[in-house]
Amino acid sequence: MRTILAAAAIVVGMGTVADAATVGSAPAYGGPTQSVAVCYYSNIGASAVTFSSSIILVEPGNAVAEASEFCGGAIAAGGRCRTVSGTLATNAAHWCRAVVDSKASLRGRMEIRDSSGNVLSSEGIR
Repeated sequence: MRTILAAAAIVVGMGTVADAATVGSAPAYGGPTQSVAVCYYSNIGASAVTFSSSIILVEPGNAVAEASEFCGGAIAAGGRCRTVSGTLATNAAHWCRAVVDSKASLRGRMEIRDSSGNVLSSEGIR
């Protein structure tokens, strides 16, 4: 009986992973004064979108420390969230990546800013 329950749990778990989708931006570089990256996401659909993760990466692909994270769990229809990092490398490109249950109604933008909040570079999230 335990074997059957364990097998059923594995099959159900695999279905959840198979339904996940990844969205992200192209790498962006704002120059030597870049200091903040923000990944904005908007749910333009009629049902919630669930985030499994939302991170900011630096070349060659390492995650950077986040200053704030508002994209955990479900984002309601019409809702928004953002992930922010204030510890950017001044000599490298950065990009956003999120794992969601459905990307059909998700739109986003990644901004690289200087310490005064001026946008130095921007990329769409797809």
